[in-house]
Amino acid sequence: VFRDRDPACAAADYLAWSDQFRPAFDLVREALRRSQVSPGRNAGDDERPYAQPIPNFVGVRVVAQTLAQRAQCQLLLGQPANALQELALIHELRRGLSAKPVTLVAAMIDVAITGLYVDTLTDGLRLQAWREPELVALQQQLEGIGLLPPGQAGFRTERAAVCQTLQVMKAGEFAEYFDLSLLDEPRPS
Repeated sequence: VFRDRDPACAAADYLAWSDQFRPAFDLVREALRRSQVSPGRNAGDDERPYAQPIPNFVGVRVVAQTLAQRAQCQLLLGQPANALQELALIHELRRGLSAKPVTLVAAMIDVAITGLYVDTLTDGLRLQAWREPELVALQQQLEGIGLLPPGQAGFRTERAAVCQTLQVMKAGEFAEYFDLSLLDEPRPS
């Protein structure tokens, strides 16, 4: 297992270090349990799609990476039931990325998080660590994964957002939302 400061550490040491985040993980688990349906639409300005609130994609990715590393450590230590709990939380985190409208960035982060999930699951298969109950649960989770529909929705959303933005936004407002300083041209009037 690799961390920022140390080149490597033992699986048990990583679990001990990352146990400090368990209360936050439990809070996320509870919040996801309470909202068994897919999250609702983002609140924001429909007239200006690029002014919509942006989910903290980096935070979601870091949480998923930490959970995946915890699951790998638990697999190495012969704790597949605990590893399954971590993978289940990664699987549930993906639901938060399906809030409507689905953006292309959300679909891309979904693919990245799903990759972490599948890589960890594969590590468990390679190590022959999964038992029958975990394999059944993992199969059920895998049946619910579909990466193509969010990607397609993301492309449609982005196309519609660009069209809407170009229809309603004045040139001066455009510069407020997008950093045009990289163009080496004067700001539009």
